[in-house]
Formats: sequence, structure tokens, C-alpha cells
Amino acid sequence: AHTACLSDCKVDIQTKGEVLNYNFSSLSKVIDFRSGPRFTSKGLKYFHQFNLGLCGETQVPGSCVDNVTENGRVAKGYICQSVVVPSDIRSQSVVSSQPFVIGDSLIGVTTDTTLGGLSSPSQMFPPASPQLPDVIFYYKSSDTTQACKQGRSTTIRLRCNPTVTAKDDIRLPSNCSEGTCDGCTFHFLWQSQHACPLCTENHYREIISACIQGIQTTSYVWQQPLQCYDGVSLPAQKVSACVTLDFWLKFGVSTGAVAALLLISISCYFWKKTRKLEYKYSRLMMNSGGKECELPAADSCAIMEGEDAEDELMDLSNKSFFKKIKSYSRERTSDGFDSVPLKSSSRLLREEED
Repeated sequence: AHTACLSDCKVDIQTKGEVLNYNFSSLSKVIDFRSGPRFTSKGLKYFHQFNLGLCGETQVPGSCVDNVTENGRVAKGYICQSVVVPSDIRSQSVVSSQPFVIGDSLIGVTTDTTLGGLSSPSQMFPPASPQLPDVIFYYKSSDTTQACKQGRSTTIRLRCNPTVTAKDDIRLPSNCSEGTCDGCTFHFLWQSQHACPLCTENHYREIISACIQGIQTTSYVWQQPLQCYDGVSLPAQKVSACVTLDFWLKFGVSTGAVAALLLISISCYFWKKTRKLEYKYSRLMMNSGGKECELPAADSCAIMEGEDAEDELMDLSNKSFFKKIKSYSRERTSDGFDSVPLKSSSRLLREEED
């Protein structure tokens, strides 16, 4: 985003686990601003005028001229300063003199208060927001003087302020009205909405309305306080179908009722089956004469309806056709059993002899 000599006005800052994207292209034009008025011993008013070019494709964006002397010296750099005096001459509104450069190379852009031996004390300006630190541009000038043997330097603090729409709200330190306290290092504070990071999806939140007559709306609003500019726009409002709480309540009651009926039906089925088994057991006990371990001798063999009758089929296969017909014509008793006549032992022996 920046080099030692040139900046494209785009900076990415890593802060608190988040990357903030800045685009200072709207502040790239050269801007003139002045310090407060000062007066000579004779009462003549003059100003310190600064010519500032923050960034951009032009390597030397700013210039300060001397229109008093004949040589007309011009000082060019990112930041320069001159002394201007209001003029009564019609062709010139001000008289500019003593131009010099206070920043002709860009050292770097960061949120740190020190960089490359240069510093930007935070106490020189009102404190910034703790959530969004200032972005500081560090400049260095190679011009040396008797007082500034290491050359002059300049720091410009860019502070996000969404309420400031102007692009030239540049302030000097309150305790150094000329922009410098030692004549060698200059400090400026530039507040603007264009100094805010680009807006992203993290800068807005969604608000979901209640479900009214099957319709639910989703709106988007900016997080407050707003600390971004440009970038993404707020999404459009969305309308979607929804299901009210009454529907889920009715659905739950209906499901519970169906489950209860099913449970009752299953309980009744097993209760009836148990009663039937108890009835059959009671009949057997009554026929046994009250003795649990002795059952009466039966003249016929009872076969439950639906039970396996393989033995019966094997016996019928050895009989004549007439006897098979007679066997199939057995009578069924009143208690649901089939009565099959049993052969006596004498009859069985006689049939075997035949």
C-alpha cells in the first residue's frame, strides 16, 4: 500500500484481530491551510501557511513559492511551509516568503506512535477513540539547518470522524500554535469522514421483526456509533414467510392427542388379550376339578384353531378315502376346539391284523 517514497492512498491496518481497509483517495488533493494569525512588533499580521499533499500517484504533490524576491524560489515536497502576509496590491492577495520543505519523503504509515526514529506524541491532541486508533503518516525532509541538523520531519494523524464532511479540517497542536514546538518536528491532526475505514459486513446488524400474519421482515441498520465510510452498502429489506407460535401450539396439542389415543389403543389391545388368556386358564382349572397338577383324561384330543396339524395329516395319509372324509367331518366344540375321535386299543389292534 505504501513505499518509502510513494503511497497509493490505500492502507490495511491490523487491529484487535480485524483488518481495517482504508482508502484516503478523497484526501489526496493538495490542500492549503494556515495557522492562527500572528503579529509583528509593528502590528503587521501574518500567517504560517502549509501546503499539504497526503498521498497519490504524484511523487511531489505540494509546492510553496517566494513571490517577494526576484529569484522566486519554489520549495516542493509532500509538505512545505511559507510565511504569508495579506497584501494591498491588487495583483496579489497575499505575499509569500521564506518557503521550505518539512517533508519530502514518506517514511511509512502505521497506528504506532513511533516509526523510524520519528514520534507522534498522543498527548498533543485530544484522545482518539479506543476502538479506532489514528492512522499516522510519517514524513522526513532532507533539508538541514543549524537548528535542525537531522533535518525536519512531519507527522499527520488521520482520525475517523463521521460527522465531519469537510476535507480540510486540519488542526495544529493546542500548545504549539505554529505546528511545531521545536522548529524541526511538525504535527497535524486531520479529522474527516474520509479518514474512516471502509464499511464491511461487520459494521451493520440485522433486525428481525415478529411474525405477523405469516410475514416476517428482516431489516439492516448500522452499528452505533458508526465508525466507517463508503465501502459496502446496507442490504435491502427482506420479506419472508413464517409460521406463528399459535401454529406450533396447535401442532403440539394435536400430536399429543394422537399419541395419547395410540397409547390407549395399545393398552386396550393387550388388556383384552390378557383377559382372554385368563379366561382359558380358568376353564382349564374348572375342568381339572380344582387340582392344579392333574387334568382329566380326555376322550378326544383338542387342537387349537390355527395350530400346526402336521400329525393329523400324517395319520390321514394312511387311511382309506372314506375314513379321510369321515375325519374331516369332525365336529367343533362350543369352546372353539376341534374334536377328533380317539381309537381304542382293541380297535387299533384289529385294524393292524387286517
